[in-house]
Amino acid sequence: MINLNQLAIGINDWIWGWPLLIVFLSTGILATLMLNFVQFRYFVRSFKMVLFPTKSETEKPLDAQMTSFQAFINALGTSTGNGSIAGIGTAIFAGGPGAAFWILVAGVFAMVLRFSEVFLATYVIGKRTFGTAKGG
Repeated sequence: MINLNQLAIGINDWIWGWPLLIVFLSTGILATLMLNFVQFRYFVRSFKMVLFPTKSETEKPLDAQMTSFQAFINALGTSTGNGSIAGIGTAIFAGGPGAAFWILVAGVFAMVLRFSEVFLATYVIGKRTFGTAKGG
């Protein structure tokens, strides 16, 4: 039983080490190149859409959907938790200031992966009879 546990720990340490980092960064770089640096091209535009919505976005529809700012705050609140804050602090403590740089680099490539995820989720969502979205 001890050997099986040591084997599981060894596999876990190997997968969550360099292989995952290489796959993550290479996928982010490939998506960045294929989408023509979308995280940089639309960065300012996205903040304008969130902070200064158009008149049609500020009017509440009958089904009381969220505004773009409310959706942004909701997504920010659900994705930023104690684990994220403590993880960054721990990484900087353990790795020094260089860890903050690599977190920033990984975050830039994570933006394009998140863009792709949200785009595909909204592109393939089902529609009901009256045009409202089915799912979330």
